[in-house]
Amino acid sequence: MPMGLLSNPGEDMENYNCVVPNRHGGTLNIPRTKSPLEWLVIGEWRRQRSAFDQVSEFDRGRIGAYRDCGLSFREIGSRVARNQTTVRRICGRWMQKGTPDRRGRSHPPQCTTSREDRQIVRMAVTDRSVTSRTVAQPIESVTHHSVCARNIGRRLQESGLSARRPLLGLPLTQNHRRLHRQCCDERRMWVAEWNEVVFNDEPRICLQHHDDPVDRSKIFPSYSNYSLCLAPPSSLRKESS
Repeated sequence: MPMGLLSNPGEDMENYNCVVPNRHGGTLNIPRTKSPLEWLVIGEWRRQRSAFDQVSEFDRGRIGAYRDCGLSFREIGSRVARNQTTVRRICGRWMQKGTPDRRGRSHPPQCTTSREDRQIVRMAVTDRSVTSRTVAQPIESVTHHSVCARNIGRRLQESGLSARRPLLGLPLTQNHRRLHRQCCDERRMWVAEWNEVVFNDEPRICLQHHDDPVDRSKIFPSYSNYSLCLAPPSSLRKESS
């Protein structure tokens, strides 16, 4: 079919009815109108696709070719089912670099070289108490650029090592030290005092063998309901007699 017969060159053929020759009394290339429900489904499908799908290399080439033909961003987005922001970004990359492909490197450059990485590992192996900031100081003095402690820890983790993290504690004031010393002085004799305490109600506990405990409620029926009560030895002696 010649392109001149279409009202909009390059538009998808699915938007048109079947082509019927005029001699049969048919209509030639009349656009097929979509119902509101169809437009709603198409719009939702386009939004989901633009939100989750990546633009393929074929669609990137189409976007660049459409832009060279002079089409607007809106018209290009409607044809490839993408929003105008995506189309504008790809067209800008096409005009600047001559290719719609993505950047080859998306991560920042490495701040340390392989030689510096070996020096970091050597310092960590030599002194296991060294911290990341201590390792970064000689490297910064040589390279004259800052190296954060996180990068040092990442290099050590790649080699199977880890840097020591210094213990952080709140500094004690003079008042804190005085109260701490006073508390220790008041309780320094607690061990000796507890050694002098005798508990006469402790049960017999033997972990080596069975010591044949006797239920006191069987010997003294009056204590059957008060098994947890403690009685002085004199009262127990009277009942047993």
